[in-house]
Amino acid sequence: MRKTFLFLPLLLALCSCVLTDKQNVLDSRIEESLAQQNWDKKNVLKTQLNENEAYAFNLDYAKFLYKAERYAEAEELLNGLRKNPAIAQEAYPLLAQVYEKNNKPELAFIAWQEL
Repeated sequence: MRKTFLFLPLLLALCSCVLTDKQNVLDSRIEESLAQQNWDKKNVLKTQLNENEAYAFNLDYAKFLYKAERYAEAEELLNGLRKNPAIAQEAYPLLAQVYEKNNKPELAFIAWQEL
């Protein structure tokens, strides 16, 4: 009888670990699905933003690309953003960091000088 009482909590603990792992896998699949749905709708989102909102969105997206280590895409986006004087002060530091990660120290130095 005592062995049963000792075995029962152990069994419950193991079951909860298995259920937690399955829930984590399910949560990650849901997140991936939602991200894909949002990615599919990205053109719709861009057409609903005014010009200032589009610049802010693109700057945030460039920050995301930098954090995701997708430096080539971030560089391309930031090169377009730096031409707008209203957002250039925010774009140049990030562009310099992207250049540094891409082993382009000369361009990084120029980007830092533009500030």
